[in-house]
Amino acid sequence: MKEIITRIEIRSNPEKVWKILTDFQLYEYWNPFIIRVAGSPIRGEKIEIELRTAAQKTRVYRPVMTKVDPPTELRWYGKAILPLILDGEHIFTIQENEGHNVIFTQKEIFKGLGAYLGNARMFDDIRKSFQMMNSSLKSRAESNE
Repeated sequence: MKEIITRIEIRSNPEKVWKILTDFQLYEYWNPFIIRVAGSPIRGEKIEIELRTAAQKTRVYRPVMTKVDPPTELRWYGKAILPLILDGEHIFTIQENEGHNVIFTQKEIFKGLGAYLGNARMFDDIRKSFQMMNSSLKSRAESNE
C-alpha cells in the first residue's frame, strides 16, 4: 500500500468548497489535474475521469463513487484492468477548522503490485498534480464568484 496526501487551507466555508468540488462540468475551466469528469457525484455511479499530471501525462480512469457525504467527503475507487496490479481510492475531505476556514485534503491510497513497483518519479508527479489542483481550488473558492 502507498499513500499520497496533500492539504491546503482555504479561506472559505465547507459548502462553497463542496459546490466547486462536485460541479464536475466546470472542472475543465479551473482544474489543471482532473481535466474532465463524466458522471455525477452519486454513490455507486461509475464515472469517467481524464487526468493531466504535472508532467503532462494524460490518463483516463473509470472509478466508482464510493462515498458522497456533503459537504465533508467525496471518494471514488478505481481498479486496474488486471486484478491486483494497481487499484486506487481517491479521497477528498473538507474540514472546517477553528479559524472558520477549511482544510482541504486530497489523498490517494494505492494497492496492488504497482504500489510497490511504482517509481518515486511517478508518485512525485502525482503529489505535484494534487498540489496544483489544491491551489486552483483554493483560488476559485476564495474568489467572489
